[in-house]
Amino acid sequence: MAKGTNPVFWEPGDNHRLAGKMQFHYRFAFDEEGLPGFQVFRTCKHFIRTIPALVYSDTDVEDVDTTGEDHIYDECRYVLMANPIAPQPTAAKPVGGYDPLDMKEHKKVKVYRI
Repeated sequence: MAKGTNPVFWEPGDNHRLAGKMQFHYRFAFDEEGLPGFQVFRTCKHFIRTIPALVYSDTDVEDVDTTGEDHIYDECRYVLMANPIAPQPTAAKPVGGYDPLDMKEHKKVKVYRI
């Protein structure tokens, strides 16, 4: 049998479940411009139906429960692990207006002598 002009090459998938779950989290996070790294369209009906219904496992609390319908989750995890990304850096957020310990810059205080 002769090879075609567009041969298909298979390679094993990365089966690390926790790293794959973290790829979901990294992509669902918003970047500094407010854009997500992963978007789901309304035509992905089975993804929308199954992914929110996933729960954590009772025996391995960092992983999803594999007794549920997790086939689409596994497929997506394999795709995400084929092109992994690093987590978004978190910037320090400024503290709000309430300052009970008076930690903000001290204003110059006038001292009156009697």
